[in-house]
Amino acid sequence: MHIEYFHASKYGNGAMVAEEFKKQMVAKDITVNVHHIREVSPKELPPADLYLFSSPGRFGKPIGHMRRALKKVRLPAGTKYAILTTEAEPQPDKKTGRMPTEEELAKRQRVIPIMNEILQGRGLVKVAEDKILVTGLGWKGPLEEGWQKKVEAFVVRIQAAAEAAAVRRALVGHPRAVAAAPSVSSPDCGRQPGSPSTGDETIPEGPASWLPHP
Repeated sequence: MHIEYFHASKYGNGAMVAEEFKKQMVAKDITVNVHHIREVSPKELPPADLYLFSSPGRFGKPIGHMRRALKKVRLPAGTKYAILTTEAEPQPDKKTGRMPTEEELAKRQRVIPIMNEILQGRGLVKVAEDKILVTGLGWKGPLEEGWQKKVEAFVVRIQAAAEAAAVRRALVGHPRAVAAAPSVSSPDCGRQPGSPSTGDETIPEGPASWLPHP
């Protein structure tokens, strides 16, 4: 599998996450090329089996130049993508000390939803999404404790989804086997039994064209 990774790091957090992702994928014999989004033309992205986009959050939205770049992306409908953002760690209210609820965070932090809206509006298909938190009061970091483990879990989800899609593709042409096989579009794809669903492993049924043929 060949992955093209595009980040919009300003203070180095996104670049650090990208390099960790690449290191872990390379250990699995998967090619990853990392670029800052400003170094490429979004209308002429290099060919890949999977495109990974990463943006820091700014006031609950993706950073400006990432939003503009995503709106210019020209890739065939059905192209697979993933999102791995770096977002500010939730902070307590300065007056009350109360932490925001999940509902409040969902309204304030729309980095991933906005990126999904843009990419899916262009016909791309999501494989996985997640975020790494940036601690402290500013945007400079450091990254949350144990962030490498979160990257590792993200790598596992992508690899598991790819393997499930490959199995599905291998079974095409054998209706009985396909009917008996688990659907790779299940949100449970790549999770350990008993763990909560993240709802982001969205792999459509059918041939896995994003994987190299055996």
